[in-house]
Amino acid sequence: MRTALLLPLLLAACSTAASGVTPEAPPPRQLDPTDSALAERLARADAAIRELGSTLGARLAEAIGSGGPASAVEVCSTEAQVLTARIAAAHGVRLGRTSHKLRDPANAPRPWVKPWLARHAGGPAASAQPAVFDLGGDRIGVVRPIATQPLCTLCHGESIDPSVQEALRERYPADRATGFAVGELRGAFQVEVAPSRTGP
Repeated sequence: MRTALLLPLLLAACSTAASGVTPEAPPPRQLDPTDSALAERLARADAAIRELGSTLGARLAEAIGSGGPASAVEVCSTEAQVLTARIAAAHGVRLGRTSHKLRDPANAPRPWVKPWLARHAGGPAASAQPAVFDLGGDRIGVVRPIATQPLCTLCHGESIDPSVQEALRERYPADRATGFAVGELRGAFQVEVAPSRTGP
């Protein structure tokens, strides 16, 4: 199985949350992603997203190859948050994944992401445009959609193998992240970025 095909599974087997997301406050001001003043911060956000995807995707490929999808659930529950924190620190960002139907409570949407999720929940991922928000103090929030791919349905679809169901019950007793169809929005990457600090 090619690693490129397993990347979506990373976003599926390890993604996250609640049965629905209701925005608690108006969204912050949306920014123009082509603004050159944002380029450095956007580059760091996207680099962190790519590294998280490739690193966790490779780890899941290894787990699936040795023990099947149920093994990937175990890897996500024990390793995903550690990998995410390490990659976030390396890029100087606050990084995570989230969803309107969570699996891991640690991946709850940040307040500025909730309106975006509420707007796109239950719809096709293709219509959920990436966005950049002004979080104040020169910080920006970057949200990138995660689409449900065929491999995602192994752990997030309507019909899940009993061995995977058992692993989910053990690792994620409050799991709500099932019933997704291919092409549906699964969730999003959420990244907060401040300007780089240089000099003394």
